Amino acid sequence: SPSNSFSSSSPTSITNTNKETKQVNKNAIASITVTAPDRTIPTTTATLQAIGETSNKAGGDEHDQKRDQPPSLSEHSSQQDQLLPPPPPKQAPDRFVRAVKGGDLKEAQSRYEATLKWRAQFSMDTIISKQPHPHFALIKQHYPHYFHLRSHDNKPVYFEKPPQTNLKALRQGGVTLDQLLRHYAMITEFGWQVLERDDEMQGITVIDLQGIRMTDFAGETVDFVRKASAFTGQHYPERAGKVLVVSAPSWFHMIWSIVKPMLDPITLERIQIVKGKPKQIYQALLEIMPSEHIPPEYGGTSMPLGESPEEQKLWAFIEHNNKRKKEGKDCCPKDCEFCRWVPARCY
Repeated sequence: SPSNSFSSSSPTSITNTNKETKQVNKNAIASITVTAPDRTIPTTTATLQAIGETSNKAGGDEHDQKRDQPPSLSEHSSQQDQLLPPPPPKQAPDRFVRAVKGGDLKEAQSRYEATLKWRAQFSMDTIISKQPHPHFALIKQHYPHYFHLRSHDNKPVYFEKPPQTNLKALRQGGVTLDQLLRHYAMITEFGWQVLERDDEMQGITVIDLQGIRMTDFAGETVDFVRKASAFTGQHYPERAGKVLVVSAPSWFHMIWSIVKPMLDPITLERIQIVKGKPKQIYQALLEIMPSEHIPPEYGGTSMPLGESPEEQKLWAFIEHNNKRKKEGKDCCPKDCEFCRWVPARCY
């Protein structure tokens, strides 16, 4: 609600300018494999970070020149400590072309170059591999969101429970709105660089509105939704395969009229709203994923939310980066899977 407002004066602002972890079972995350019907999918790793509103003018050539230079000793102790992804293609990838009206190549190219500029400005290529995240555990505790297994057609699935977000606790813990947005960017990047490396793959998001109040759609809650939707829509086009909104209250249609203009038109077509009871929600989820992948919170037989292999991998990455920062080390031994991880792409 408005009384739980954040301070947004942080220098790590995602929308304006520059820029406790949990113990995990190392054996469980050493080699994550997610099983989908008739398929076994080895998962990979990713990059996530700050967010910001960028100009439509971008510098793809400048980005390429930067990548052509060898990494400095101040950034890496050796080539093996920070391996770079392939340089970005000159022309806009297909996702960017499909995301613009009528497949306008000029508009797609402009949008793509803006994304390259945004990624360079906020160091997105190293947000997973190098950057510490001191507020990670606190944010995960008070903002429920989880990667959780796969759908019938092998899409990664992500659950979120916005009404259970405790803005007051986050603010008291020193988390600003900009830092929360930065965290969301990191999560988004992790999903498309670590868990799913296929540039053409789309994901499924389940948004649980259980317990939501009308006051939750005021003040900084709406501001967060607007800004998060803006940067994901702009810089991660054609990634939303389906969005399932469950436990929507009877009055949700009034709020929906406010939220709809914030969303990308193409994404809107992929949103399904379920207002029914638990059994109806389970049936809606069953159309998306097998029962053994549905969390027990929704009637399925998988592990609970927060305990999936994907979540363990995420915690392990952040724990690694925070520990490295605390110990003042630039790199780990040569066999460190995190230091040797390579992003799938830089766009």
